[in-house]
Amino acid sequence: PLAWGHSAGLFSLGMFHLWAATVVGGLVMWSRRQLMFKLHEEAEEADTMRRLATEQAQTLERARDAALASAQAKGQFLANVSHEVRTPLNGILGLLQLIDVKALPERQMDYLQEVHKSARSLLTIVNDLLDLSKVEAGEMRLESVPFDVAAMLEEITFNYASAAQAKGIELLTDIGPDVPAEVCGDPLRLQQVISNLVNNALKFTKEGEVVVGVHMKARSAMHATLELRVSDTGVGIAEDRRENIFRPFAQGDASTTREYGGTGLGLPICRQLVELMGGRLELQSEVGRGSTLFFDVRFELEEQLSADLE
Repeated sequence: PLAWGHSAGLFSLGMFHLWAATVVGGLVMWSRRQLMFKLHEEAEEADTMRRLATEQAQTLERARDAALASAQAKGQFLANVSHEVRTPLNGILGLLQLIDVKALPERQMDYLQEVHKSARSLLTIVNDLLDLSKVEAGEMRLESVPFDVAAMLEEITFNYASAAQAKGIELLTDIGPDVPAEVCGDPLRLQQVISNLVNNALKFTKEGEVVVGVHMKARSAMHATLELRVSDTGVGIAEDRRENIFRPFAQGDASTTREYGGTGLGLPICRQLVELMGGRLELQSEVGRGSTLFFDVRFELEEQLSADLE
């Protein structure tokens, strides 16, 4: 009986170990299945998230492309319309210049001068719209031809001399002694920018002076970086409104349009043109003390100038 009891005990212990191993094995298998199931769920969830992210990115890309296409189409339409409007306006101005105003009665002469002034103002607006649409449509192309920067600035101040004199404002030039005699760039667009800045300076200055300047910033054998600036002693612009003047159709404040007029296109176009030249149009201003608009442009030098430096 003792032996039998000992054998039964060993059998029971063996069965217990077998049962325990079976239970543990079952738990391990269950844990593995749960882990695999969870990993599978997480993988499916990750795939779903990746798919949703891809779809969202594709939706945003399509929306961006549609917005760009729409903006380009609008810009192209505006460019075409502006061009069609500018053509008859040039014809009107040409015919007005052929009329001998001195042969007309005084009242009719005044009427004709107002028509001429209004037509020129309208042509300026149309030109601004055309330039803005060209820039936004990516159709603005810059030339690279030799020209004299200092001579160009002198010509601009000469053109605005009578307007400055009529307001009792001094219009001065400040040409650095080391500015090259000739650089390669787009003189037409640079003249457009400086002329617009000078016109704005005269518009917002009641007394004092307007100074147009150019100075050397850096020079190498092949390039010259020039800083161009237009300073005035005008009304100035408050700090919280300075960036607003570079937005299309915006002014420094609402009263500006009423008092000084304008569409608010000049400075935005100037900034975009300067950026096309590789620079950045910046503003320094103090209310009641005046403003300075300035930018750097990197020009190529003429071959003979480069040879002088070698």
